[in-house]
Amino acid sequence: MNLARSAGNNILVLRGQRRTGKTSVLLRLRDTLATMSKGRFLPAFVDLQGLSMIRTEGQFLFQIAHRIAGDLVGNGVIVEVPLLERFEQSPSIAFEVEFLEPARAILAGRRILLMLDEFETLSQMISRKSLSDVILEYCRHLMQHSPLLFLIAGTQKLRELTGGYWSLFFNLAVPVDIGTLTESETRWLITEPVKRWYSIERTAMDQIVRTAGCHPYFTQLVCKHLIEVRNEVGVPIVNSGLVQVAIQRALETGDEQIGYSWTESDCTREERLVLSVLAQESVDGAPVSVTEIRGQILDAGEVAPIDGAIGRLLARGILAEHVEGGLVFVVPLFQEWLQKRHYDTVDAALRFSSHER
Repeated sequence: MNLARSAGNNILVLRGQRRTGKTSVLLRLRDTLATMSKGRFLPAFVDLQGLSMIRTEGQFLFQIAHRIAGDLVGNGVIVEVPLLERFEQSPSIAFEVEFLEPARAILAGRRILLMLDEFETLSQMISRKSLSDVILEYCRHLMQHSPLLFLIAGTQKLRELTGGYWSLFFNLAVPVDIGTLTESETRWLITEPVKRWYSIERTAMDQIVRTAGCHPYFTQLVCKHLIEVRNEVGVPIVNSGLVQVAIQRALETGDEQIGYSWTESDCTREERLVLSVLAQESVDGAPVSVTEIRGQILDAGEVAPIDGAIGRLLARGILAEHVEGGLVFVVPLFQEWLQKRHYDTVDAALRFSSHER
C-alpha cells in the first residue's frame, strides 16, 4: 500500500462489504509494514468495536494510547502511557503532550500508521453521546500536528458519513474500495486449494460463482462445506448435486454472516420491504424493476418511500443494478437465506421491523 499520499495529511479509507478481507489487510500491514517501509512507518492496530463500552473522551484516548504503545513494543519502541487518571483530567494533554510528544522524540522522524478497524463504531459512540463530535476535530488536528497517519476501515456505510461534523474528517480522505473478486479469481479460489484431491465440474463451479456472487467470504463458506460433503462421499469429481448440498449446509450454519444485511439494527423498514419483495419476485437471479417493487408494496397496503432505501442498498453493495435494468442481489445466497427463513414477503418485513423497534 502506498502511504506517500497519507504523509501529506490525508486519511486512507478502506471500504468494503463485510468479510471482503479489510481486517485481514490491516493485520497483514501490522505484520509487514515496518519491514516493507524499512522502518519509516510503524503500524498500530485498533479494533474500535473493542472500545464500544467506553464512556468518555479520556477513556477513548487512553485505550488508543495503550494499543499504540503495545504495537510499538513489537517494533522495538517503548513509550510509557500516562495513567487513566491523567486522561480523565485532561484528555488532549495526556494523549498529545504526555504520550505522543515523548513518542515523537523516540521515533526520530518515523511515523505511526494508526489503523482504526470497524470505524462505524465511532459514529455509534457519538450518536449515543459516549463521545462528543469534537473528537473528530481533534483527530483532524492530530493528522496535521502529530506523528500519526490514519488508515480507517469499515463497510460501505462509511460513504454515508460525509455530511455535518463528519466533513471535518472525511474531506481529507483518500478512499480505497475492496469489492468482490473477479470471476477468474473466484474460480481459482474454488479449485486451486483442492486440486490435489478432487476436481469440480464446470457446471458445479458455475453454480458456486453464481450463488456466492464472487464474494470472497461466501465463496469460501460454500467451499468449506463442499469439502465436507465431498469427503463424506469420497468422489474424485464434484457435481452440481453435491454443491447444492453444500449450499444448504452453508445456509444452516452461516446464518449470522449471510443475513447481516437484514438483521442489522440500522437496516430500515423501507430497506427490508425492498429486500423482501426482491427476494420473492426475482426468479433464478432475474432482475426486478423498481416500479414492480414499489407496486408490490402498494398492493400490500403500505406506503413507503423506497428510493432512499434502494440508494443505500446499492451503495452498500447489497443490491446491484442489472445491465438490462432492474435490481438484483449481489450475493444470491442472501436471497436464498431470506426465502429459507420466510422473510420474502411484505408482511414478514413489517413484522421483523416492528419487532426490532
